[in-house]
Amino acid sequence: MPSLMVCRTRLPTPEEAQRAKLLARSLIPIVEPIVGDLPGHGRRGEDRRLALLTARRWPAQGAYLTVQFLDNPSQALRKRLLSHMNAWGEHANVRFDETRELGMVRIARIEAPEEDAGFWSYIGTEILGIAPDKPTMNLQGFTMRTEEAEFLRVVRHEAGHTLGFEHEHLRADLVARIDPRKAIAHFRGSDDWTAAQTRAQVLTPIGAGDLTATPSSDPLSIMCYQIPGDITRDGQPILGGVDIDARDHAFIARIYPKNRSSVPTIEPMAPLAPASGSTEVLVDDEREGAAPSWRDADRDDAMQITVLDGFDPSSGRTAPRSGTANFARVFASFGGARVMETLQLKKTDRSPTRFGNIIDVHERIKAYTGRDIGTLPSDEEMLELGGDLFETLFTGQVRRLYDEARSRQNGRKLDVVLTSMIPWIAEKPWEFAYDRSRRSFLATEEVHFIRNALAAIPAERIAPRRGPLRILVIAAQPVSLATLSVAQEEAVIRRGFDSLVTHGLAVVETISRITATRLLERLATRRYDVVHFIGHGDVDEDTGIGALLFEDGSGRPARIEERALREIFCGRGVRLVFLNACKTGAGNPSEFNRGAAQALVSHGIPVLVANQYSVLDASATTFAQHFYWALAQGMSVGQAAREARIAINCSLQGDSIDWAVPVVYARDPSQPLCERPSAIAPAPAAAAAFTARDLDRTVATARVHFAVWDMDNLFPGLDRTLSRMNEAQQLFSFERIDLSAPLDIWDARRKAEDGRPYLLAHRLASRMARAPADAGVEALLCLTRHWMRDSDSARIYGWWPDERTPPVTLMSFAGFQDLLAEGAQTDRAIVNVVVTVLAGYVTGMGTHGGGSHACPMWENPRRDPAHLTLRQRFDAGCRRGLARHYAPELQAFEGLLRVFD
Repeated sequence: MPSLMVCRTRLPTPEEAQRAKLLARSLIPIVEPIVGDLPGHGRRGEDRRLALLTARRWPAQGAYLTVQFLDNPSQALRKRLLSHMNAWGEHANVRFDETRELGMVRIARIEAPEEDAGFWSYIGTEILGIAPDKPTMNLQGFTMRTEEAEFLRVVRHEAGHTLGFEHEHLRADLVARIDPRKAIAHFRGSDDWTAAQTRAQVLTPIGAGDLTATPSSDPLSIMCYQIPGDITRDGQPILGGVDIDARDHAFIARIYPKNRSSVPTIEPMAPLAPASGSTEVLVDDEREGAAPSWRDADRDDAMQITVLDGFDPSSGRTAPRSGTANFARVFASFGGARVMETLQLKKTDRSPTRFGNIIDVHERIKAYTGRDIGTLPSDEEMLELGGDLFETLFTGQVRRLYDEARSRQNGRKLDVVLTSMIPWIAEKPWEFAYDRSRRSFLATEEVHFIRNALAAIPAERIAPRRGPLRILVIAAQPVSLATLSVAQEEAVIRRGFDSLVTHGLAVVETISRITATRLLERLATRRYDVVHFIGHGDVDEDTGIGALLFEDGSGRPARIEERALREIFCGRGVRLVFLNACKTGAGNPSEFNRGAAQALVSHGIPVLVANQYSVLDASATTFAQHFYWALAQGMSVGQAAREARIAINCSLQGDSIDWAVPVVYARDPSQPLCERPSAIAPAPAAAAAFTARDLDRTVATARVHFAVWDMDNLFPGLDRTLSRMNEAQQLFSFERIDLSAPLDIWDARRKAEDGRPYLLAHRLASRMARAPADAGVEALLCLTRHWMRDSDSARIYGWWPDERTPPVTLMSFAGFQDLLAEGAQTDRAIVNVVVTVLAGYVTGMGTHGGGSHACPMWENPRRDPAHLTLRQRFDAGCRRGLARHYAPELQAFEGLLRVFD
């Protein structure tokens, strides 16, 4: 039986040592490894002349190391092992945390072959050079039945090695006490060691120049072997350590002091220095007489996270194709600090990844938002997706740096910029990243989350400018594609920007049916801050090349690919491109950076917004309005994006995913586009459309106010129609409102006769339940071109709730293709349907199958278009019931039915 607890300190191969040296030098530049000739590899007992403790220590700010258990021990054993390893952190800034992904520390319990068995660990930063599929520590035979004394003695000893500590008995003063002749004979008999092994394990002291240590040795240190007295010169034993002693704690507290930083980073970071000549940095709002600004002077402290190309861990070389790599590296920087973590891309038998779930949920969302099949994931599934995204990206040193960077923001939000060199990683929905420990989504609560694309061309320089944003809104409606909100008139386009124009925040020009030639002509001769595109995007599945669909001058689609888009948009002073089109923020997983959005960003467009899922143009209304409003107030791009995401959440009832659909690209998220105006304009809100009507409320207090939402912008003359309806009676008031359509309102499992999913009336009503209160109205009346159903019936064109809850009604014009966008018959169709749903909503009356077909409450089961445009009148039964209990409402209904006779 061995005479002492033998720790067979693991030696890296020359290749592993070189890789560790390079990574340690790039990640921890304050440590300069002391390296001589690289020896052969093996465990302790062979020649060892590599960088010693000084070269292999972690940075002075501490060590936060993730731990992976390779052979799946029980939860109780994992917890027990971690508890003993973390004993080193009682007085020092060190921590070991388990991870389900690839860990920096990888623990096995190997029993064979002999050269891999026993107790051993690599020392300090040597673990950086070890292949990701190999252990860095071995604890043979450890189970929950192992005595506690062994956990104290062995586990804490090996954890000490991982923190960079050498064997204490190799200190020169302790080695000097050992008789070499006696020691060689002793260990030959007890441990079957050769003379060379005994010299390396026991008799060769660490060079003083290689050592950071206490002034004198500590024979009771946990890092010291037990040396029997019969091999020492004076006959007295070197007792060795059975647990971390007081001197161990004091020493590690000096090496990794807790007061350096509450959460240590990979290297010391320079303090955020005050402005030259001052003792503190003042926020612009605090400067007397100065125009306030949302941005601090010279502030450029974004955390940059880059997913580097895949690599082969055995050689450290970049993989020839990113799709074939099993591992990649995540590089992060902030405030001068730089860290790197290994990212496992594909699962192995020992080590699964989170990418399986991430990909599955992402594909489900794409299928549903493309209105092909299925349902959206549940709230619980979305939180699981978000947690997986966060824990995949923010691991180990990256997480430490993130926590440190957040702590330095002084109440502000940290700018986080994500770039990926691997296309299929870039294509994933990182906006959903969710920090389980804080129970919050990063993009709405924790940080300003922004994307970037790989670029060899610097972004165009932009300086904040005074005055309103100059916005060019362009739209394309190829006749072979689905009708968009720009279908009838440019006035329809302008409606979504009315509130910005009214408050002087924007000057808007519009061009419908845009062609490439017309856009090029406009951008070549005029200056715009923003180009806002409404239309369709496309990605060629074979080549990965992205495109926007313009028109060709004859109403047919013209596919403008990324190269032509760069030539049209880039280098023309455009500060922001907003692509309100499907598939513009997505891309082919193998050629992601050739998508339309990524191509424009990589060739110099400073800021770009795109959609990573297929959505209706109506779904982007709230984000666009609030994003432009925030920019016009002088907010940074990162702030504006976060405010717009929160605005979407506030506009919808219940949890949603809508806020994460827009993807915002920027080189500098702290950059504002506008100077802050002298007066703050009100944020765009549902109530903004009611400003004029609100002025009349003190007089016309008896009016019951309704908001009318033309969800698909079917009717360009709707304002005029509603004005005539208001003049025809004195009880109700109708005003148009612009809202965003939620994403989860479609029944993709059952398709209507046009092959598209039904709109679920009850779900839309539930999601929009907040809108009436936000607008200060009685109820919301929705007009849509989509086929509609509820939980009981399909092909309905009028829906209202029981007992006015939620306060939302819907009217579908699906199937009435002959109905023009404007005109007398269109006006009559609108008013007839409004009277039908209002009568049902206000009075609770239902429809009937018999009686007069000209009655607004007749069911019209075959959806006869002629019924919709009739001069409708209530039949005797309906009129009698209304006159008895709802005489004022009946008078108003009849006034409405006569207005377009």
